[in-house]
Amino acid sequence: MREALEAKAKARARAKAEATAASKAKPPSKPKPPSKPKSPSEPKPASAASAYDSQIGVQVEGIALGVVKLPSPTRTARRSARVATRRETELLDRINLGLSELQSRRFQELDSLREQEQLTPEELEEFLALADASERMRNDRFAAIVELASLRGVSVSALVMKMGLGPLGV
Repeated sequence: MREALEAKAKARARAKAEATAASKAKPPSKPKPPSKPKSPSEPKPASAASAYDSQIGVQVEGIALGVVKLPSPTRTARRSARVATRRETELLDRINLGLSELQSRRFQELDSLREQEQLTPEELEEFLALADASERMRNDRFAAIVELASLRGVSVSALVMKMGLGPLGV
């Protein structure tokens, strides 16, 4: 359907261009709408009526073609949606990085043993290594949040609220 409308619009535009070129050879005059016939049996002048109808046809075809070319609402929404840059994507990856589920569970187990003062020297070493890794990730996460807020031109607290990050801890 779209192709047919485009073809009709092109054909009408060509006809209009030819008519315009032909009218340039004559002295310019304003197009007049067809006059009303004096009596119902008297026909309209063929040239004036067809010229007027063809102008309307070109306008209608142009409007129809324009409507066909309108973007769909979902495409428009996708275009207007914020697209993260490569740097923003890297920062988002750093923000979402944390201890693995296994490491997190082990950290909690060791922390519980630490609170009960039941850690062996090996467990204490493992706990400290996990605590250091968690602290490095937390610091890197916060630095990434600060940089992302700066890139987007918003405050850190506004970005944290908008992203639903909650506490910046582990």
